[in-house]
Amino acid sequence: MILYVGHQSERMDQIIYILTNYADGYALKRFMHLEKLIHYLHQPPQKRTTHTVALLAPRSVYEMKVMHRIANLWADIRLFVLLPDQNAEMIRQAHRLHPRCLLFQDEPLGYLKSVLQRLGSLGRMNSTRESPIS
Repeated sequence: MILYVGHQSERMDQIIYILTNYADGYALKRFMHLEKLIHYLHQPPQKRTTHTVALLAPRSVYEMKVMHRIANLWADIRLFVLLPDQNAEMIRQAHRLHPRCLLFQDEPLGYLKSVLQRLGSLGRMNSTRESPIS
C-alpha cells in the first residue's frame, strides 16, 4: 500500500495511526514528499514492490494537479483520496483521478476508521511485507 501525506496535523497523525494498525505493518510505503512519490512510481514495476492500493492525502490544488498529470502511473492502483477540506477545486481535481473513495479529514473518526480498516485489509492482501518511510 502506498501512503502519501502532503501535510502533518494532529488529525492526519490519528488517520495514519489507524491505517498502520489495520495494515499491520504490511506493504506500507509512506511518502511525505511528492517528488519522492513520483520518483518511486516512475521506477519500472519489476524494481518496485507491487502496490495495488494508495491513499493520497494532498495538501493543495497544485498537488492534485500534479497527481493528475501522472495519472498513467496510477492505472493499476486503486486510489483513495483524503482531502483536507471541502474546497470545490480540490474536490474537482480529486474526481479527475477517478478514486475508489473520496474522503475528508473532518469526517467523523468512526466513519474514517471503517474505511481505513477496509483499505488496510486491501493493502495487506495485495502486497508484500514492507514498511519504510520515504
